[in-house]
Amino acid sequence: MILLLSVVVVLFEYCQFQNKYYKLFEGFGKKKAEELKIELSTPSKQNDVKRIQEILKATIIGSPFIQVACVKTQTGNILCNKNEYRSLFSENDRKIIKLNNTRLFLIKTSINNASSVLIGVSLKDADLFFLNFLKKIILLFLFGGFVLILISMIFLNTFIKPIKTLRKAIESIHNGNYQQVKVNKLLRNDEIGLLFDSFNAMSNNLQKHEEEIKKQQNIISNLIKRLISIQEEEKKKIAQELHDQLSQTLVYIKLQLDILRRNIGHNNEIDSLSNLISNELTNIHDICFNLRPISLDTLGLASALKNFVFNIQKKSNFNIRLDIENLDTKKLNSDVSTCIFRVIQEAVINSIKYSKSSNIYISVYTNNNKIYGSIKDDGVGFEINNLEVQKDQHFGIVMMKERCSVLDGKLNISSKLNEGTIVSFEVQL
Repeated sequence: MILLLSVVVVLFEYCQFQNKYYKLFEGFGKKKAEELKIELSTPSKQNDVKRIQEILKATIIGSPFIQVACVKTQTGNILCNKNEYRSLFSENDRKIIKLNNTRLFLIKTSINNASSVLIGVSLKDADLFFLNFLKKIILLFLFGGFVLILISMIFLNTFIKPIKTLRKAIESIHNGNYQQVKVNKLLRNDEIGLLFDSFNAMSNNLQKHEEEIKKQQNIISNLIKRLISIQEEEKKKIAQELHDQLSQTLVYIKLQLDILRRNIGHNNEIDSLSNLISNELTNIHDICFNLRPISLDTLGLASALKNFVFNIQKKSNFNIRLDIENLDTKKLNSDVSTCIFRVIQEAVINSIKYSKSSNIYISVYTNNNKIYGSIKDDGVGFEINNLEVQKDQHFGIVMMKERCSVLDGKLNISSKLNEGTIVSFEVQL
């Protein structure tokens, strides 16, 4: 901005100087015109053509700046130092014209009512002077501008480089890279230095807080993992006791009722009691399966999922499709199998309770030491951020995510209103 303002000022002064210079030429031309006027003031001299031409030639030779010298006599004849200049008398208002690639400054002076004198002062030398002068000014400003830009770049780099360093450091925080940045000694005590000190303090505090959060997360993760393990053990223990004690006791009672019925014949009360016991045995079997399917520990994940789907389809009209591909059972330990079964179980039960769907598609497969799965339905769906989602459904989603995170996995839920829901997960083997 300063450089531009300086250029404007210099150009203005240049124009003023050029105008003053041209006025000098104008004064010089007027002086020569007055001299010619005095020489030709007598009528006898104005009619002497030979004398007039000698005076014109002397005027040109004696004044190197004058290129045109013309006289218009009383008879209307126009005499010039060169015949080609005679047309210049027709230039009424123009003071500066271009002739033969040379600019001329014209001064016309009247001798009397019928005759006049025309002097053309060449501006060639002045134009060359001004052109060279302008070139020098332009070169000077270009050099000054280059020096100014160079100095500005040095100063800007001194201030901008620390800002760029600080920006990169701030961006690196998003990647968990907490670093201490150093500032130039020249900027140590100014605002940039204080900004760097504040950033270093913030980075240090953030690093400490993140380390503390990670410690707390590890503690919580271990607690959740321990809680899930204890919960599964308790479920397994309860299911085992129901199967081994209560279920066997009810089977024994049913056998005794059958023996009694054979001895005394058919009895409505005995038949009703026997049917009640059969129904309770079925209920106990379902409870045991939901608590902890025995097939999950004995036959593996694939068999437990097939039994789960079979039991649901037997009791409802849901169309459930189960696809199990490339399931490497050798790499599946008890924790992974339990996690995947519980996630699929929770997702399917939520779909049955809330989605109002007719079809559920389950897919499970392994790839690159990971096991992937998805549960998709064609139900009403829901908004993920909707706070009005059923509390028990929300709790089920939280538990599914926690189960996956404990095994360094992740779970994602995609759902929109009237477009169904997809629950997808991946777990490290």
